[in-house]
Amino acid sequence: MDDPREFLEEAAAAEEPEVLGHMRAEMTRIRASLPAEGPPLGDVGKVPSAADFLKDKEPDDWLIDQFGMRGSLVVLGGATGASKSTLVYGMAQAISEGSVL
Repeated sequence: MDDPREFLEEAAAAEEPEVLGHMRAEMTRIRASLPAEGPPLGDVGKVPSAADFLKDKEPDDWLIDQFGMRGSLVVLGGATGASKSTLVYGMAQAISEGSVL
């Protein structure tokens, strides 16, 4: 059997005939809910090239140069006593005062 749909239908019919009926009804319901016009479901359209992406890219807004961008999440990890809190307090102070870290 080359068509996987045929295999699935035969397997469902052999095991539980009502399963095949439910599958067909659900597929009919899904097809009816899809728009008749437009791109096929799952079509992502034209994917831009890297050059196009970089051309339209806005400059980064760094709060801490090359470390924390505005609107991003930074995860800082380290061993106990590694001065993570001291570093973050210093960053917060520098950001609030507009000074250099």
